[in-house]
Amino acid sequence: MGTPYYNSAGLTPEDVYDPDVVGDGPEAVINGFGYRRADGVLLRFAKLQYGTAAANHGYRLQDGRDFSALWAKKGTAVYTFPFNGQRYSSGGGRAGATTSMTFSSDGTWSISAQTGTPLSGNWLVYGGTAADYTVQFVMSGFVSGPDPEGGSNSWSNGASTPVSLTTTRACSCGSVAGTVGASAGNSGTVTVKLFKSGVLVNTSTCTLSTDSAG
Repeated sequence: MGTPYYNSAGLTPEDVYDPDVVGDGPEAVINGFGYRRADGVLLRFAKLQYGTAAANHGYRLQDGRDFSALWAKKGTAVYTFPFNGQRYSSGGGRAGATTSMTFSSDGTWSISAQTGTPLSGNWLVYGGTAADYTVQFVMSGFVSGPDPEGGSNSWSNGASTPVSLTTTRACSCGSVAGTVGASAGNSGTVTVKLFKSGVLVNTSTCTLSTDSAG
């Protein structure tokens, strides 16, 4: 069994903490003894790292920490990937340059660029399955076609609408100078929207750019 959880104001956990939409929220378990909601379900909410702590409520773990050390306060959890807010770029000569982002079906993401960090990570939470997830790339600001200085630019989007991650998905931008003296440049933002069973669980935006000089 376990013990139903209410704080001194009579609030239930659902009133105090954000829901665990990613699937990695820790459970309040002490030596196998699980603190539970009134319906018997183990308490499990958004991991604290995604938001800010709620006030202490007096229910403590074995190490002395209050439950507020486990979960994010209701309304504060924000899920993003480490590339959120970062800029990635690549440069090249007349042969051109490409910067790309890939979400692989094996649960990893990667960015191919000459500058910018981090370049890789995991999108799939441990214990999850790719079949539960879809991804969408919202691309803005990129150009396609001849560059005013004589080169050309392009971009591609393999997930302009939410598509299953059982198949690897990618997006990219590119520029090609083409001839001596010509140049081309491309830059824009990519907003990644990750859905689990149709529910949006992560929104992250980064900048991708390329520059090619003849």
